[in-house]
Amino acid sequence: MDEPAKFPITYEVVMHDPPITAEEITSPGHVACDALVSVAILRSALDPRIKVYLFASKDGATGKSMTEDDLFGAWATFAQFLAANMSQGSRRELCHLVVTILAAAGNTAVPFSEVPLDGP
Repeated sequence: MDEPAKFPITYEVVMHDPPITAEEITSPGHVACDALVSVAILRSALDPRIKVYLFASKDGATGKSMTEDDLFGAWATFAQFLAANMSQGSRRELCHLVVTILAAAGNTAVPFSEVPLDGP
């Protein structure tokens, strides 16, 4: 019999109505936001090279998925992050090219900020 999958990370997205202040966050390591894009990665126990990427988004104002404009902005900001932080190589060059093309087209993303995974 196969052993059940084990996961080192859990997460939960909670909608607050009415919205809460940062001071009302009581769980250590938790942060708050207006909208959220997440990517969960599941690796195969049989072959770690096999991965499944699950994408989700939530707009806190509407309770629905984020708009294309917001998703595009998040993607452009992530491209900026990768262009600045990846080790040298073709992937970093590709990210830098994407950022350059977006800037030339007038689609500049807000400069990224990185929040540590263990909280601010």
